[in-house]
Formats: sequence, C-alpha cells, structure tokens
Amino acid sequence: MADRDAELSAPEAFVLLSLPRYDAAKVLKTGFIGLLAQGVLRLETEDRPGLIRTRHIPHLKVAETRRRPCRRSPPRWFRWYATPRRMA
Repeated sequence: MADRDAELSAPEAFVLLSLPRYDAAKVLKTGFIGLLAQGVLRLETEDRPGLIRTRHIPHLKVAETRRRPCRRSPPRWFRWYATPRRMA
C-alpha cells in the first residue's frame, strides 16, 4: 500500500493545478524531464544529414545505471528568497 503522506510527482501536481483543462503533452514532457533529471532515462541524439540541413532526432532510452542524485545545497540567494518574511 502506498504511503498517504508521499509527495506528488511533477506531472500529478501539474494536472491537479490545471484542472479542469490540462495539456497532456505538457504533462508528458514534465514527466520525461523528471525522469531525465533522476537518471532513469537518458537522451541520445541522432544526426541525419539531408539535402538542405541536418536533422537532429532525439531518442529517449532507459539508462543502464542510475546516476547518484545531486546532493548539493541550494544557492544562498535561493535560501534567502525561500525564507518567509514579515511585511513591515
């Protein structure tokens, strides 16, 4: 059984925030970008030369090994903006 206090994924949050109308293409794009950032998928591009220009074709593939998640702390300016402040 899933944990009820678990956070929503980015695509789930996007759908809930944009109800009753949401763009399925944007939801898929958000999900794929999240999987790329986690290292589950990798992006390879194929260059196909043509008569006028070279076409760059992206391919999403499942990564053999997952990258370690980034553990860097956020920059100072982000922490400054993220802290709640009282309006004077």
